[in-house]
Amino acid sequence: MSTAKTEQPIQTFFRLSGRVVLVLFGIYLIYDLKNVIFTIIAAAAFAYPIGWIVKAGMRFKPKWLSLRLYHIISCLIGILGFIGLWIWSGFIVYVPFRNEITSLNSNWDTYQLQLSKMFGGVEDWYRSLPTALRDILENQNMNNGISNMSKFMGGLLTHTTRVVSYVVEIVLIPVIAFYFLVDGYSMRKEIVGSLPKRLWKSATWALREANLIFENYVIGQIILCVIAGVVVWLGLSLLGVHYALVLGVMAGVTRAVPVIGPIIGAIPIVLLAAAQYPTDLSVAVKVLVFFSIMHLVESKFILPILLGDRLKLHPVFVIVALLVGGQFAGLPGMILAAPIAAIIRIMYRRFKLGLRN
Repeated sequence: MSTAKTEQPIQTFFRLSGRVVLVLFGIYLIYDLKNVIFTIIAAAAFAYPIGWIVKAGMRFKPKWLSLRLYHIISCLIGILGFIGLWIWSGFIVYVPFRNEITSLNSNWDTYQLQLSKMFGGVEDWYRSLPTALRDILENQNMNNGISNMSKFMGGLLTHTTRVVSYVVEIVLIPVIAFYFLVDGYSMRKEIVGSLPKRLWKSATWALREANLIFENYVIGQIILCVIAGVVVWLGLSLLGVHYALVLGVMAGVTRAVPVIGPIIGAIPIVLLAAAQYPTDLSVAVKVLVFFSIMHLVESKFILPILLGDRLKLHPVFVIVALLVGGQFAGLPGMILAAPIAAIIRIMYRRFKLGLRN
């Protein structure tokens, strides 16, 4: 009797240890294959908006054409049209965007000087701090905030160039997206069919929920990024801020990061507006009010309509997920942190707690 009691804790210990080892191995495997995983996720994200167009186009199928062939043709036309739309948009935006970037680079030193003058009082206050405290702050890299802004923007452009340089991954994305669109249902059936029969129902539900979360998130983020870019471009143009197109693109790109993205995009834009009009800070104040109103309208009205209630995550948990995702995989990890956290939450509630939502 006593032997059985002593064996039970030992068995429990080894069982838990085995699960921990499997989880750690899974995390290591995901980290090791993160580039492959990101390529697949990017292909899925590429396929979602095209899938909506294809579904709408299926209503116009000619009677003489088979459903399978029409679906394949629609997916191919959708992908080529989507790529063509982005290339066409790029050609339209390229020349004014390049001109504004060139002008911004040529005037960047002047704007840095204006910001340094504006924050001169902060610098004097910083120098008045005790030496020991300044040493601590400098060790934490908090003393060069304004100069780091230029490095950040340069690093962002460099990072974008590096991403574009991965030609193989970029070419593979539309190819994989095509197969997702054409054979997505068959692929899900094969994944579920490879599992034990007792898991089929749960696996089907899990794949459906994960797909819905990612689809809503991707479509919503694309719409929000486009809206943010266009609204910021128009708003800054009306307020008389220079480089409105470049700043609108930056606001649209940074909007892809949930919760903190709009703040990351707004801060340098407000500072740049202040540097452009150092004798009239009302312009910077108007830009700040403009971003505040835009963020309020987006978070209270547009975001609930686009994402619904599927991402039932408190902003604090989203920020924690962003930090973990950024540490794990940089900018792509931050962009994907929110939907992955939402999927983990809904899976935990369903399979661990037995709750439906």
